[in-house]
Amino acid sequence: MASSPEDRSERLYGSQASQFDAQRGLAEGAPEWIARAAVRLLGVSPGRVLELGAGTGEIGVALARHASFYVALESSAGMAERWRERFRRETATPRAASELVVRDADLEWPVAAASVDLVFASRSAHWLDAAHVRDEFLRVSRPGACLLLGRVVRSLDHPRRWLRRELHRTLLARARTPKDGPRRGSELLFEIVREAPETRWIPRQSVLEWRFDAAPGPILQGWREKPSLAGLELEPDERLQVLDQVAERAREHFGALETALACHEHYALEGVQRVPDGASGEPVLGAPFPIRLASRFGPIAGPKPRQPPGTS
Repeated sequence: MASSPEDRSERLYGSQASQFDAQRGLAEGAPEWIARAAVRLLGVSPGRVLELGAGTGEIGVALARHASFYVALESSAGMAERWRERFRRETATPRAASELVVRDADLEWPVAAASVDLVFASRSAHWLDAAHVRDEFLRVSRPGACLLLGRVVRSLDHPRRWLRRELHRTLLARARTPKDGPRRGSELLFEIVREAPETRWIPRQSVLEWRFDAAPGPILQGWREKPSLAGLELEPDERLQVLDQVAERAREHFGALETALACHEHYALEGVQRVPDGASGEPVLGAPFPIRLASRFGPIAGPKPRQPPGTS
């Protein structure tokens, strides 16, 4: 009997919830700057924000500080519980009213028509159905509203990026098609712009960058502990074979898998805007600011940028 989308979500993400931020979390301080960049790009302080695939609330708690009302949509009960824990810890921080709905984003979004200023999704676009996102965004968005997709972009020599390329090659050699998150995200936005003439493309732009050290070994170990690889659920024996092949190539390429290497990452936003009333042509947007962190866990380097209107 085929499992439900909810069951699959719990297998893929609920089981990772307790370790997700430690293994895949962003640089310290990054969520707040990402939220500020999204607001700056929007050009106005948003009334209502909807986040798709909100996960543990890592970015959501920052988005909530910049909105009148914040709604989180998360399909995994395990992730949702981490979201609740995070928001309970943030009660001393001034923020908007917030709501969490445990529901798949490929179902109807739990907000009224023409009520949302910003729809945001970070590192989750490859799980979303493009046609559904298009229809729901057009239903819930106000004129001038934006749909923004965020993701981490890694330097070409980054060990995680190199390992991911080898993982994809290994899966393709086995007639397995991995899910490519960045490509799926761009295709989703293209689908919206192509089918909805009232929308405009927002080109991808880097809003935050940081440097840190990472070793291939811990990355591979993290993959061994995940229930899926590149969005695919494989039988245990095949998973082991795939990862062993990738590990062997990594040893040939890097040498010792525990040796830490200097890495560079940046966080990028791209999206679409529903054209404001009376506007035409290019999106009517603010200007996001590029921020550089001293390191993945270090303080922000350089002068503090001007804050978006309506924030403190």
